[in-house]
Amino acid sequence: MALDDFGTGFSALSYLLAFPFDKIKIDGSFVRALDNTPGARIILGSVAGIGQRMGIVTTAEGIETAEQLTNVRALGYTEAQGFLIARPMDRHAVRQLLNLPGDAEAPAAVEPPAATGTGRA
Repeated sequence: MALDDFGTGFSALSYLLAFPFDKIKIDGSFVRALDNTPGARIILGSVAGIGQRMGIVTTAEGIETAEQLTNVRALGYTEAQGFLIARPMDRHAVRQLLNLPGDAEAPAAVEPPAATGTGRA
Protein backbone atom coordinates (compact mmCIF):
# COMPACT_ATOMS: atom_id res chain seq x y z
CA MET A 1 0.00 0.00 0.00
CA ALA A 2 1.43 3.38 -1.02
CA LEU A 3 1.09 6.69 0.78
CA ASP A 4 0.76 9.00 -2.24
CA ASP A 5 1.49 12.74 -2.44
CA PHE A 6 3.16 12.59 0.96
CA GLY A 7 3.69 15.98 2.54
CA THR A 8 0.58 17.63 1.12
CA GLY A 9 -3.15 17.49 1.76
CA PHE A 10 -4.28 14.70 4.05
CA SER A 11 -1.13 12.54 4.07
CA ALA A 12 0.07 13.14 7.62
CA LEU A 13 3.03 11.55 9.41
CA SER A 14 0.61 9.78 11.74
CA TYR A 15 -0.58 7.65 8.81
CA LEU A 16 2.83 5.93 8.81
CA LEU A 17 1.96 4.50 12.23
CA ALA A 18 -1.70 3.80 11.52
CA PHE A 19 -1.40 1.86 8.23
CA PRO A 20 0.99 -0.82 6.90
CA PHE A 21 2.48 1.22 4.03
CA ASP A 22 5.21 -0.33 1.93
CA LYS A 23 5.82 2.81 -0.14
CA ILE A 24 5.98 6.57 0.48
CA LYS A 25 5.59 8.76 -2.60
CA ILE A 26 6.77 12.31 -1.84
CA ASP A 27 4.81 14.98 -3.69
CA GLY A 28 6.52 16.48 -6.74
CA SER A 29 6.19 20.00 -5.34
CA PHE A 30 9.11 19.22 -2.99
CA VAL A 31 11.27 18.05 -5.91
CA ARG A 32 10.45 21.21 -7.87
CA ALA A 33 11.35 23.30 -4.81
CA LEU A 34 14.89 21.87 -4.63
CA ASP A 35 16.32 24.62 -6.83
CA ASN A 36 14.84 27.66 -5.11
CA THR A 37 13.47 26.89 -1.67
CA PRO A 38 15.73 26.60 1.36
CA GLY A 39 14.70 23.59 3.40
CA ALA A 40 13.38 21.48 0.50
CA ARG A 41 16.55 19.36 0.53
CA ILE A 42 16.18 18.84 4.30
CA ILE A 43 12.53 17.78 3.97
CA LEU A 44 13.24 15.44 1.06
CA GLY A 45 16.21 13.90 2.87
CA SER A 46 14.21 13.46 6.06
CA VAL A 47 11.42 11.60 4.28
CA ALA A 48 13.94 9.34 2.54
CA GLY A 49 15.54 8.67 5.93
CA ILE A 50 12.20 7.83 7.53
CA GLY A 51 11.48 5.39 4.73
CA GLN A 52 14.89 3.76 5.01
CA ARG A 53 14.66 3.37 8.80
CA MET A 54 11.12 1.96 8.58
CA GLY A 55 11.95 -0.37 5.69
CA ILE A 56 9.59 1.47 3.33
CA VAL A 57 10.33 2.13 -0.35
CA THR A 58 10.50 5.86 -1.16
CA THR A 59 9.45 7.33 -4.51
CA ALA A 60 10.22 10.90 -5.56
CA GLU A 61 7.43 12.17 -7.84
CA GLY A 62 7.70 14.84 -10.51
CA ILE A 63 11.22 14.11 -11.78
CA GLU A 64 11.64 16.21 -14.95
CA THR A 65 15.40 16.80 -15.17
CA ALA A 66 18.55 14.73 -14.84
CA GLU A 67 19.68 17.06 -12.04
CA GLN A 68 16.52 16.33 -10.04
CA LEU A 69 17.08 12.60 -10.50
CA THR A 70 20.69 12.92 -9.34
CA ASN A 71 19.60 14.93 -6.29
CA VAL A 72 16.88 12.52 -5.13
CA ARG A 73 19.18 9.53 -5.63
CA ALA A 74 21.81 11.28 -3.50
CA LEU A 75 19.18 11.94 -0.82
CA GLY A 76 18.39 8.22 -0.64
CA TYR A 77 15.20 7.74 -2.69
CA THR A 78 14.80 4.21 -3.98
CA GLU A 79 12.46 5.06 -6.87
CA ALA A 80 11.70 8.01 -9.14
CA GLN A 81 8.63 8.90 -11.14
CA GLY A 82 8.14 11.66 -13.68
CA PHE A 83 8.40 12.83 -17.27
CA LEU A 84 12.18 12.26 -17.33
CA ILE A 85 11.57 8.53 -16.83
CA ALA A 86 8.44 8.20 -19.02
CA ARG A 87 5.34 10.11 -20.05
CA PRO A 88 1.97 8.75 -18.92
CA MET A 89 0.91 5.88 -21.17
CA ASP A 90 -1.90 3.39 -21.53
CA ARG A 91 -1.49 -0.28 -20.67
CA HIS A 92 -0.83 -1.26 -24.29
CA ALA A 93 2.11 1.13 -24.49
CA VAL A 94 3.48 -0.18 -21.17
CA ARG A 95 3.27 -3.77 -22.42
CA GLN A 96 5.12 -2.75 -25.59
CA LEU A 97 7.77 -0.86 -23.61
CA LEU A 98 8.37 -3.93 -21.44
CA ASN A 99 8.20 -6.34 -24.40
CA LEU A 100 5.22 -8.15 -22.88
CA PRO A 101 2.67 -10.01 -24.97
CA GLY A 102 -0.44 -8.07 -25.97
CA ASP A 103 -3.80 -8.47 -24.25
CA ALA A 104 -4.90 -11.14 -26.74
CA GLU A 105 -1.90 -13.24 -25.70
CA ALA A 106 -2.23 -12.60 -21.96
CA PRO A 107 -3.29 -15.60 -19.87
CA ALA A 108 -6.91 -15.70 -18.73
CA ALA A 109 -7.75 -14.90 -15.12
CA VAL A 110 -7.96 -17.92 -12.86
CA GLU A 111 -11.26 -18.30 -11.06
CA PRO A 112 -11.17 -19.35 -7.37
CA PRO A 113 -12.58 -22.82 -6.66
CA ALA A 114 -16.30 -22.95 -5.92
CA ALA A 115 -17.39 -23.45 -2.32
CA THR A 116 -18.44 -27.02 -1.55
CA GLY A 117 -20.90 -26.15 1.19
CA THR A 118 -19.41 -28.71 3.61
CA GLY A 119 -18.49 -26.10 6.20
CA ARG A 120 -14.92 -27.42 6.34
CA ALA A 121 -11.94 -25.19 5.84
